[in-house]
Amino acid sequence: MDQLTAGYKEGYLLVSFETQGGNAVWVNPKNCARTSNNVYIVDPNNTNVDYIYSMLLAAKTANKPVSVAVDANHCGTSGFEYGSSRPSIARAKM
Repeated sequence: MDQLTAGYKEGYLLVSFETQGGNAVWVNPKNCARTSNNVYIVDPNNTNVDYIYSMLLAAKTANKPVSVAVDANHCGTSGFEYGSSRPSIARAKM
């Protein structure tokens, strides 16, 4: 995981990822409109943000790899200009 951003009033997270080799990871199966900075949303309207946040934070702290599922049927609906219409992470695996 490259970056984890939290603290938005709407309760969403923004996440970006790199491979272990340092390359950016980007998939957008729903063709969501917002693609700037290769950032995904963990949308409280689509998944449990608290559980995913805890898992991502633990993985980052332990320097462990993480796998995520990007929802092919949902773009972000939270976050106004920052998260809305971004590819949405549905679940994470460590």
